[in-house]
Amino acid sequence: MSYTRVREGVVISAKMQKTVVVRVETVKMHPLYHKRMRLRKKYKVHDEKGQAKEGDRVRIAETRHLSKDIYYTLVEVIKKAEEKDRAVVQEVPEVVQETEKREQKVEDRKQTTEDRQQKTE
Repeated sequence: MSYTRVREGVVISAKMQKTVVVRVETVKMHPLYHKRMRLRKKYKVHDEKGQAKEGDRVRIAETRHLSKDIYYTLVEVIKKAEEKDRAVVQEVPEVVQETEKREQKVEDRKQTTEDRQQKTE
């Protein structure tokens, strides 16, 4: 099989049936400042066998459009992710919980300040 573009990336979501989301990172030089920039792009990839899981390093290849968003297919899983690697991909809920805790603390401080003002009046 001949592929036009072959890329490597990390599976960041495997929640759909026969489709995974892969983040591909490329390094490109800025045309004016000549600094290396890391560019990230997400692709929806067709995974017929359902073999890729979150955190896996995979190789994908461009094909004809299979749907509106899917124009890459999974060629192979290069490296399976260990449990600790999968945890890194799923860190986002923890960050959300920390943000909610901070917001709750701010609300508590506001309430305490309002209570003090009412007592002094």
